[in-house]
Amino acid sequence: MYNLVNTVSNISVPAEAKKSKSPKPMIWNEEKDELLCREIFAVDVFSGTKRSTVARGAKWEKVAENLNKQQDVFFKVDKRAVRDRYNNLSRELTKKIKKRRQVE
Repeated sequence: MYNLVNTVSNISVPAEAKKSKSPKPMIWNEEKDELLCREIFAVDVFSGTKRSTVARGAKWEKVAENLNKQQDVFFKVDKRAVRDRYNNLSRELTKKIKKRRQVE
């Protein structure tokens, strides 16, 4: 038994097998932001649902599913990533609008 354990532990594993091939993270760009906004508009996330409800979550899930089905642009998102990206875009736009109003 002892020899068998030592023999098994001495077997070398190829370097390729040791490396975990984690998928590359998806990077947002203008094209993906535009597709996200169009999909949010198409699914109509904000009407008929209250904030932080299961129904609203289901709509965000539908947006994520539709984006992941895109053939021409690579998407790998879940409902939280979609919601967070929308919130970031909304915040940036609000800041930009406030800055423009201060200049005027």
